[in-house]
Amino acid sequence: MEQSGEGDIGKYTYAPLATGFFRLFKLVGGRSAPGWSVEVGPVATTAASDFTAPLRVECVESPFEDPICYEALSYSWAGYERSLSPEERDQRSQLDRRIFVSDGDEVVGFLLISASLETALRHLIRQTDKPLFVDQLSINQVDDDEKGRLVRRMGEIYSKAKRVLAWLGPSTPEAEKFVSFMKSLEKDSPDAFLRLADHDYPTLDVVRLSVVASNPESKPVPDHLKPDRDMLREMAIKMWDEIPLRGYVDVCSRQYFGRMWIIQEACLPEHLQFVCGHSVWHADHFERTSLLFSMSLGHWAGNLTSEEINREYPKVDDVILAIALGRFVNRLFGTRRTIHRPGQTRMPLFHILTKFNVADTATALTERHDLQKFRSRDPRDCYYSLLALPEATDTAVKRVVVSYKKSPQQVFNELAVAILEDYTDVLLFSQNARKQLEGLPSWVPDWSSNLAGSFGYLQSNKPLFTAGSAKGSQIWEGASGPFVEGPMLAVAGYSVGVIDRIGEYVYKVMASDMEEPIQVSNHYFLSEIELFCHLAREEQAKSAASQPRFEDAPWLMASGGRGLADNINASYDERVGPEIQGVRLLDAAYQIWRQFFERHTKKYEFVRWQKRRCEILLPREKRWAELKKRTGLYWALMYWLGIGANWEDYEFCEKFNRHWDKFGPMAEAGTNDRPDGGSLEPDVRDEGLMISSRLGSAMDANQGRRCFVTPEGYVGLGPLEMQVGDVVVILKGASVPMVLRSDDSGPEGQDQFKYVGEAYCYGIMDGELPEQRAGESPSVFRLV
Repeated sequence: MEQSGEGDIGKYTYAPLATGFFRLFKLVGGRSAPGWSVEVGPVATTAASDFTAPLRVECVESPFEDPICYEALSYSWAGYERSLSPEERDQRSQLDRRIFVSDGDEVVGFLLISASLETALRHLIRQTDKPLFVDQLSINQVDDDEKGRLVRRMGEIYSKAKRVLAWLGPSTPEAEKFVSFMKSLEKDSPDAFLRLADHDYPTLDVVRLSVVASNPESKPVPDHLKPDRDMLREMAIKMWDEIPLRGYVDVCSRQYFGRMWIIQEACLPEHLQFVCGHSVWHADHFERTSLLFSMSLGHWAGNLTSEEINREYPKVDDVILAIALGRFVNRLFGTRRTIHRPGQTRMPLFHILTKFNVADTATALTERHDLQKFRSRDPRDCYYSLLALPEATDTAVKRVVVSYKKSPQQVFNELAVAILEDYTDVLLFSQNARKQLEGLPSWVPDWSSNLAGSFGYLQSNKPLFTAGSAKGSQIWEGASGPFVEGPMLAVAGYSVGVIDRIGEYVYKVMASDMEEPIQVSNHYFLSEIELFCHLAREEQAKSAASQPRFEDAPWLMASGGRGLADNINASYDERVGPEIQGVRLLDAAYQIWRQFFERHTKKYEFVRWQKRRCEILLPREKRWAELKKRTGLYWALMYWLGIGANWEDYEFCEKFNRHWDKFGPMAEAGTNDRPDGGSLEPDVRDEGLMISSRLGSAMDANQGRRCFVTPEGYVGLGPLEMQVGDVVVILKGASVPMVLRSDDSGPEGQDQFKYVGEAYCYGIMDGELPEQRAGESPSVFRLV
């Protein structure tokens, strides 16, 4: 094709695809590169002409049933930089670059592609002679019918590809250092490292916790895993000074790892290779390296010395960011592991949705670096892009009809109905205050919004509680629902009670500049928990009903009911810990945090009172000083004797100071900024300090929650949006109680409610309430 003729070429017209076929494009001028292999290392350099010559492709069609040998490209439409605003991402996703389509020697038209895809193809043109599946080219983006058919089978396309190339973007010197380090690990590491990615998630988590612990024996590991644990721990400690941290952060912070569509593109193919500039490495190598890096960084963060804290680089925030990036990337690898490792079980669609659409953490650092959730431009793709990851027998997957003619609201509504057949807990993600889409019923989640994790889940697929199932499972036999009547959901349940008082203080993990310190706010929050437990105890005392253990209520409420548990089958003793000198371990850890928050609060309040004292006294003292200066010694003496004018200023100041000296707040002498448990016995304090970090993490799960109590004496924690008059219910199959609000917009005589949020309710989190109500028929709650 001659350069001069390009202006006369029109836009390429897609031929309709035959049933059972999909479209591929082969780069003209591409060739196979023998040096491109699964080994970590460089690929053949791209010629300078590859960045100036027009890009040309030929269209090839392939059947699904017996496909030709092809490869697929996985990339981000918006380029490789992650920290972009939505407006910048939209701008960079514009299809404003030309690629020419040939039929033999003749150019038959052009297609428009994004700048990111153009860059990727120019880097890859000399690396393959195979036809490529590239979504921008292979799918007619303006044909919604074709788009729906191919999106439904996207998982099949990427699973059957001979190789999938994941384009991360151009390389940098720091990224090259990371690739070189990864290559050395693959060559020189022991078998324990090479086996690292073969473990299932629970086993891997056990090993990881033991590796990063100050004392590895404090985290029990099965005997057959101890040699691997010891070797990995030695590697994690030894490699700390050699880690190319900037390169690891560079690679993991690429835009690629935040895009929703890449999840199944990266998880499904057996042969996945990451490409960064002219470097390439296999996904398995990257997974092992990322896991080991996470262990090394976690060990460093948990065993900081003063010398390391004062380093020029890395600062503590640099390490925290690297850990957060590793967690984000390892979500992808963890899902890939369930598909390709023997003996693994794929997660159901509901749990995959929560894994990738829900924020992993909620800190200013992760928000600033766009690590809250994976993204998609089209809200519907928050769902459609994950369809190939569960088993094909998944109830929700079987009911899916992919259609881009449906509105996002309609798609999410149908999705909620499909999931409700198996999981009432889908309601936990109907976080109405966070919804971005208008017009959704209160019980339908908006998966495109910035959803927070459920406090009742230890991980995205492991509920800690069984409030509406387990012990009470037989009681639900024959109970109606859940079923849908138009926009209304009907589900069986029991009413716990109507909220008649809510707390003023909300647990926080962050504070804005104009707020009081979070330690002060959380001191008030924990104090309010104890107040509400006292109120509930008084209400319960009026009832002849069996009394729960109210002595442990403050500790368990502070931790959102999970206590010290780190597994979903934890017994009561595991949640509250053993007794040491008559004190439960959870109680000791709780008292340590209470004293820590109280100490900060006293200091804060003392400074606040001192400021208020100055505001009151300074104007009067100033007038008194000016008067003495102006009238001289004679008049000052007269005022001293109380016979001068303006005597009230002096008298007020004297009386105020005498009162302050007698009753004013006193600052504590201690300046320690860490929990210390000083009032506890030494043995109790030492054990409590060891476990206090776990309780601190559990308390953080209560972010944005506050206390409530019902007239029946039920006490708990609910969402910020709850109000007096809301009702707490336990619904069939739900893991936790839920807060509903009466809605009077329906037909007369029909009670209906709006979903408000999830709740922790002391004493009824493990199926106790349905068991107590065994003689009562469940009510039907209608949600709109």
